[in-house]
Amino acid sequence: MSVNLGGQKNRRTGVWVWLAIGLLLAISVLTGRLGIWQLERAQQKRELAEQRQQAQLAAPKLIGSLQAGDLAASEGQRLHLTVQAQARQWYLDSRSYKGQAGMYVLQLMPLVPGQPNTEAAQNPQQASHVLLLRGWQPKDPRQAQGIQERGTIPTGSSLVVRVESERDHASSPLGLGSRVAGDHANHWLAVDTVVMSAMSNLKLAPFVLRQLGPATDAQGRVLDDGLIRDWTEPADGIQKHQAYALQWFLFCGLSVVLAGAVAIRLLRTPSQD
Repeated sequence: MSVNLGGQKNRRTGVWVWLAIGLLLAISVLTGRLGIWQLERAQQKRELAEQRQQAQLAAPKLIGSLQAGDLAASEGQRLHLTVQAQARQWYLDSRSYKGQAGMYVLQLMPLVPGQPNTEAAQNPQQASHVLLLRGWQPKDPRQAQGIQERGTIPTGSSLVVRVESERDHASSPLGLGSRVAGDHANHWLAVDTVVMSAMSNLKLAPFVLRQLGPATDAQGRVLDDGLIRDWTEPADGIQKHQAYALQWFLFCGLSVVLAGAVAIRLLRTPSQD
């Protein structure tokens, strides 16, 4: 009795080839989905840019006091705020500007306690503070951690801000929001309100107020804080997402072509009985 070893080998080879084809098709599905996701991100940023442009046409909304529940309803809008109380400053390190090392200056803005005016609050626990992104400053090598103390915004001063969700914050996170090495509790590597809340014992709202210009005092005089507010808009990067989408679609197409070529080659190969 003879055993057809060649036929068994061909069958085993065929199984592995079909597995390879299945893997290539799975890769094509995955990369195609990644391409679609990148296009969706580009569309989201395009819509965000349109919302920003529309908000720029409207006068800033005058706000006497700000509650946590108002932030979600005001996302993308400009608000004219009056500083009700002194607040401490934090610093977002490892941010460069035109090749110069520096950091962003953050200020903790207290939120008025009470029931939110809308049902848009995302957290059942009422937030007590929200981050105000004031501007960028260079590092001072003569100071500890390179921090230049430029002072907080005086009580009674007013400023125009834009409400932004934490996820759309222009400063790309570096790390996971941990403190900078050392013993400086107000020095951070990323905007992460969950980590910041846990480490500071404060309840931070998941939003950022971006300061759009210098503050003014009660007499309307401009307060020059020396900070740079040459902001990168959160909607920037649409072209980057489109380029990534093209890259993923190319991988998808290449996987489909390879799978088709392998399948055609397998089907054209005569079987040996």
